[in-house]
Amino acid sequence: MDTPQEFLKDAKPFFSIVIPVYNAAPYLGECLDSLLAQTSPDWEALCVDDGSFDSSGAILDAYAEKDSRIRVFHQANGGVSSARNRALAQLRGDYTVFVDADDGLEPTALETVACLLQKHSWDVIKWEHRLFDEPVPASQEPTILQECHTPTESLSFFIRHFITNGMVWGGVFRSILLKGQHFQLCCSMCEDTWFLARISSRVQSVAEIDTVAYRYRIHQGQAMKRKGIRMYHDQLWAMRGVNEAYRAHPALTPVHETQLDEIFGQMLATETVAHVCYRGGTLQVSGECRQFLHDIPSIRLPTSLKGRLVRLFAVPCVGILVCALLMMASQAGLELRKFKKERTV
Repeated sequence: MDTPQEFLKDAKPFFSIVIPVYNAAPYLGECLDSLLAQTSPDWEALCVDDGSFDSSGAILDAYAEKDSRIRVFHQANGGVSSARNRALAQLRGDYTVFVDADDGLEPTALETVACLLQKHSWDVIKWEHRLFDEPVPASQEPTILQECHTPTESLSFFIRHFITNGMVWGGVFRSILLKGQHFQLCCSMCEDTWFLARISSRVQSVAEIDTVAYRYRIHQGQAMKRKGIRMYHDQLWAMRGVNEAYRAHPALTPVHETQLDEIFGQMLATETVAHVCYRGGTLQVSGECRQFLHDIPSIRLPTSLKGRLVRLFAVPCVGILVCALLMMASQAGLELRKFKKERTV
């Protein structure tokens, strides 16, 4: 029987797996081992060492020496989007899978998808994911939860599933969809959501399956843990780009526009108020709020209290006053909780 290396020696792989790597040494071996454990050998891994200063680069090189399907690229630190873009330029597989260096795939993930794609010709497959310490159902035949076969249906699917939970590692993508596309370098949050919105106009068909194929972990060093004005800045910037991308979709209908109004209105209201209440820090936040609320295209904010508060942020002076009141209320709440905790000790 051919070894995996011999299997791919003269043929392009079915899957290209994109792995951006930055100081991931504690988890990287487990991630790469999850690829070597795949029941399907028909893959290549494009691992981009994004200027790591721990042993990540050496770990990648060691695995590449053992298995030629692992291709390693070293570059100066440019961020996760830069690393993914480097890998996208090297794709050879028919389909692309994104894996973060601290995550991994279930052993049968690629085989399950490959078997489905022999019967169906979907552009995108959305699969299930779980934390590493969460139980996974026993292996069974995958169930197709939903199928979309037109651009209009696919757009509805993307709006429902890939805005509020838009992670590129949440599925498999036909590689031709990604040709000429890139992740935005201007923000460090929600870049996945923005990328998915940009490729949505190329998608003709999409399916959702119930297979738990991806394992992810949450730890202190992750970008998603960052808080503060830069995080809020990037989230709002990405929201604007995502909103514009979907509204430029050629299959957009009034129904889609209503869905976008509701989703972005609720997201904007929640993020603005939550940020000011939790991490306001100074009144400078209100200036950032006003600027980005002004820049974001007109969307219908919910008529809830949160929606009304967000509208006030866009008004000079009033926005500063609202911001100050919210921070005072937040601080008072923290002091009250601290007092109650001391009383119970």
